[in-house]
Amino acid sequence: MNSVRVPLTDASSVGAARREAVRVAMAAGASEQKISSLGIVVTEMATNVVTHAREGEMLVHTSSVNGCSRLSVVTVDTGPGMYDVESCMRDGYSTSGTPGNGLGAVRRLANVFDVYSQAGRGAAVFAGFDLGERDGPVDESSPVGIICVPIASEEVSGDSCCVTRDGDRLAVALVDGLGHGPFAAEAARCAIDVFAADAFAPPQNTLRKAHERMSSTRGGALAVALVDASIQTLCYAAVGNISASLVGDGRSRSLMTQNGIVGGAFRGLKEIRYALEGARLLIMHSDGLKTRWQLSDHPGLSERHPMVIAAILYRDYSRKTDDVSVMVVQLRS
Repeated sequence: MNSVRVPLTDASSVGAARREAVRVAMAAGASEQKISSLGIVVTEMATNVVTHAREGEMLVHTSSVNGCSRLSVVTVDTGPGMYDVESCMRDGYSTSGTPGNGLGAVRRLANVFDVYSQAGRGAAVFAGFDLGERDGPVDESSPVGIICVPIASEEVSGDSCCVTRDGDRLAVALVDGLGHGPFAAEAARCAIDVFAADAFAPPQNTLRKAHERMSSTRGGALAVALVDASIQTLCYAAVGNISASLVGDGRSRSLMTQNGIVGGAFRGLKEIRYALEGARLLIMHSDGLKTRWQLSDHPGLSERHPMVIAAILYRDYSRKTDDVSVMVVQLRS
């Protein structure tokens, strides 16, 4: 799953962002009505960035959870921010003269919408679309935010993520193919194929099977987590440079990963069960993101939609020297 990245630097960037978003939506089989709404939304979001923040970027990707196809659009910037977010929702307030008259139009047209801003530190705006036939709000129980961006020199990311839900259970996987480019992407695809074939298998079993499948590739790092909300537990196994944390109630608990390379060499394999104990979020990321992030540096961010949280982490902590993937899963409201 690649996030298409579009730099937003001037007025011409708005058209480029719209064309890229429409291309992604058409490839995903979106209806003409959805594509029309998407065009307006992207125009508003991109114009808002180039008008008020001067520069930033837009990320677009599609995903599928239990057969439901979604399209996500998020913009990030480091501009002056929105001093009064609610005022910015009024038609004409922030992007007067554009087709939908501001972020209020984005909120109306998107199935899911959220925004986060800090005065003097920029903003993130998220719009999500259900690409099926459904209108109105989508199922946002245990919402997920995913960003997966290749290094600037490559067209495909060597990172990949996958999410599957089954009632109170949630299975997630994040893989980082060794290096970057097409060969890393192939290693990642093998791991995700193994996970998707039996997502709710014990994580250590998934890693063992992935190890066998990835032995013919350059290998990589892989983490698998199974969340069971009914008994408030998380079962986790990971090998390589994947970081994961349970965040909530004012604290963050790191999950253990083992040294080694899946498809290469590692010693033993441990599967650990964690009590959720008030955790609100599960955050997982590849080593393209710095590990010394703190949600507390962004007041109120932990209460926003997981896609907005992932976007701010990407904006502020990406190393820019590798593929980067960030997955944020909301465990409870």
